[in-house]
Amino acid sequence: MTSRELVHVLVRRWYVLVAGGLLTLVALGGVFVRPGVYWAQMELVLVAPAEPYYPNTVADAPHSLAPLAALVVSDFNGPRPPLLTSYATTTLFGLGVRDGVQVRLPNQGSQFQPLFTAPTLDVQVVGSSEQEVTVRAEQVRGQVQELLQRRQALAGVADRNRVRAISSPEALDVQHMTGSRTRALAATGLVGALATGLLAWSWDRLVARRRRRGAEADLDGEAGPVVATDHQGTQVSSL
Repeated sequence: MTSRELVHVLVRRWYVLVAGGLLTLVALGGVFVRPGVYWAQMELVLVAPAEPYYPNTVADAPHSLAPLAALVVSDFNGPRPPLLTSYATTTLFGLGVRDGVQVRLPNQGSQFQPLFTAPTLDVQVVGSSEQEVTVRAEQVRGQVQELLQRRQALAGVADRNRVRAISSPEALDVQHMTGSRTRALAATGLVGALATGLLAWSWDRLVARRRRRGAEADLDGEAGPVVATDHQGTQVSSL
């Protein structure tokens, strides 16, 4: 279908164009007035206890704590593990989540070949207010600390030898995220225009097909029955 034919279809089916335009305007209004979300991110770094030979357990870690971090993440999420993404910098609100919590291990690999080597838990919280995000982030921090201590208690680790988790940054930074309203409006308008054009074209074809069938039925009715004779001369009619 050419652009000229599409214009003719829209003119013939102007009521579809009007209905689609009104629905698109309603959708654009909803996108324009939709409020943003509040988002915060912090890292909980597992730190081994200090030893005489390793006074700085962050710079000179004697062993890897990544497996322990993986256990804590698994305990926190239970049967619902976080979505594995291609980039470790993927945000929770960027995935379309407007209210939720995510605790995962930073992926140093890819989506198809993940690699978890850092003893770090990536914590992200999304909510409708700054206070809500702050409270939930503190709750998650406390739950992670509790799960970490429980794992070590089950393993029989003495208190002086237990791993602890420190927050980075120490002060939680809650940000108000609105996204790109211009891109959202443009995408909504484009989808509305395409849907309206497709609906008008489909409706035009449906109406044309019905008219064609009606015209064929009228022609068959005007032709009347077909009269013929058999080999004995008897008239036989065929509808």
